[in-house]
Amino acid sequence: LGSGVSGILHIQLAKLRGVAKVFATDINEYRLKMAKKFGADEAFYASEDVPSKLMELNDHRLADIVIV
Repeated sequence: LGSGVSGILHIQLAKLRGVAKVFATDINEYRLKMAKKFGADEAFYASEDVPSKLMELNDHRLADIVIV
């Protein structure tokens, strides 16, 4: 999920609901830092190979839910 205002709110909601791992993406380094600060387990650039990165960080699985 992106790391703008809506993304940060969804990160917090996911963590409050007990989601085990929350991943965030963005094109802006400041937003990635904020995503981590507000609860994302991992935050990485959207320009990376997102499916491969998820597989690497998530026990060889993709995301169960994606919020765009």
